[in-house]
Amino acid sequence: MTSVAKRRPLRYRHKVPIPEKWKPYLWDEQGEAPVEKVVLRVLMYGDFEDWREAYERYPEVCRYVIEHYPHPQVHRGVKFWIKWWDGRYEESGEP
Repeated sequence: MTSVAKRRPLRYRHKVPIPEKWKPYLWDEQGEAPVEKVVLRVLMYGDFEDWREAYERYPEVCRYVIEHYPHPQVHRGVKFWIKWWDGRYEESGEP
């Protein structure tokens, strides 16, 4: 029996240009890609500076991605930093 994962329909479908440094993360797209896909791939495969840049460019999409995609796709550390930049953590570090 084969297990088929359900694909999550994209909420943020509008296409944006792919920055040159993020093109390796979007190997299946040429030039432009849906913004949600760009953010998800950057949060999955990028480094700290990529996460920060994605948040600065698309804060609403980053918030949506960390809340609606499970742990294997978006790791806890990425979620922490998005919440930190979003101001959801106080000085005590509590969410």
